[in-house]
Amino acid sequence: MRFMGSVADVLTEAGHEVIELRPVLNPSLLGQKFSKTKKIHTIDVDPLVLSMNNRLINPGGIYPKLWEMEATPMGMIELFSYLGSMFAAQCDAVISNSTILRELRDEHFDIGINEGFDFCGFGLFEAIGVKKVVAASTTIMYDHQAQMLGVPTAPSYVPGGMSPSMDNMTFFERLANGLGTIIGSYAFAGCVDRTTAVFRKRFGADFPSMQELFSLSAIMITNSHPLVDFPHPLISKVVEIGGIGIKNEKKKLPSHWNSILNQKGQTVLISFGSVIQAKDMPVAMKTSILETARSMPDVQFIWKYEEDDILNAPENLILSKWTPQAELLKDSRLSLFVTHGGLASCYESSHSGTPMVIVPLFADQPRNAMMMRRHGAAAQFNKHELGNARKLSETIKNALKDNSYSTNARRLSSLLKSAPFSPKELLVKNVEFVGEFGRLPEMEPFGRKLSFIEYFMIDVIAFVSFILLFTLIVSTFVVYKLISMISCRLRPILKAKLH
Repeated sequence: MRFMGSVADVLTEAGHEVIELRPVLNPSLLGQKFSKTKKIHTIDVDPLVLSMNNRLINPGGIYPKLWEMEATPMGMIELFSYLGSMFAAQCDAVISNSTILRELRDEHFDIGINEGFDFCGFGLFEAIGVKKVVAASTTIMYDHQAQMLGVPTAPSYVPGGMSPSMDNMTFFERLANGLGTIIGSYAFAGCVDRTTAVFRKRFGADFPSMQELFSLSAIMITNSHPLVDFPHPLISKVVEIGGIGIKNEKKKLPSHWNSILNQKGQTVLISFGSVIQAKDMPVAMKTSILETARSMPDVQFIWKYEEDDILNAPENLILSKWTPQAELLKDSRLSLFVTHGGLASCYESSHSGTPMVIVPLFADQPRNAMMMRRHGAAAQFNKHELGNARKLSETIKNALKDNSYSTNARRLSSLLKSAPFSPKELLVKNVEFVGEFGRLPEMEPFGRKLSFIEYFMIDVIAFVSFILLFTLIVSTFVVYKLISMISCRLRPILKAKLH
């Protein structure tokens, strides 16, 4: 939501009227401000969706399990399947609300922008008559999105959306990456199909599929940045605006946090984000973090932790339910950031030049960890070893001691601040272009309409292989016949000479 909020803010600052539609899945987000937009249509949580969300976040739910669940594409299928059911249920509640549909139609929108993780917005735009559409992704472009748009995927050297591999892969890593791409696409395809079924139930069987509506978007904006992400093939309708919400100017820290940063020569911030909460960690992991801080008395630790149930924290560990993360990262007194590796955290660290220790938990975080390791700006730690205080403290000590991490992080920061075009410029110019010209068939690759066999030229390769094989067989047969014929003619001559 912060990415989409930043998009709304930038367009508002550029002089455009922006209206938000906010169907709430998680009631804890009600009332939170994610943008400066003044006009917001908020749709309260549907009772069915609320019960589904509770099963997701409550003890024993999928989110708490992610501390120990494998963060592989196969391991994520359960999560994405469940989220797909939630999205479909919420979508059904939205389009069944005739008042909301009437209010949205009356707005006469020029452009619709929808985040492509939940496809409901694309169907909604079609239902209320919005024809100029921009797709968005709060992450990098996932493999299923690339396939729908006709963007080439290259699993031989581009890690998939949830891949734990570097771009320089071994044979088995390429095999796993290729399979992961297929599995990830399969997991998301089910979510998309459920949403299509919701619209066809209400508007008829001839309502376009969500895949088709998504692929007809004029452009797609993604939270990827070419200076941070792995190099990858793109098409002209994809615009990368990663880190658009980052503000480089420093704000003065409150005196409380300023005092904390002054207490020790080095300070480490620990935060695992807001989706998977630290309070749900297994006890062994919590104990390990406490022991790690206790073993490093000369280092100040700040841990974003959501409850008050830790009573034996060492003096050099500050527990806080909220931290001014962005401002702390910009402060040169912060030495290291221990994080789950969410994309927003990676961009904040990259812009501030702060080295990281990344403990990926799920989804795209293993890929993000590899992405930052490629820059030499981060070390990676296995979440399954978080209960091992010795290994955790060794990793943190090494990251604090090895100056290459901070050197590489500062270089990445300089690159981002000196980039030829800012994400804000790219967003505004491209959205205004869509506003003027609408859908852009000139930029649609025909490749998205090809079958698997046609796209990868399997039929051509098979045909050429057949011709080569046929030529080889015929040539072999001809040579064999020539040798046999010559042998038959020479045999009497050789016999005569022998006699």
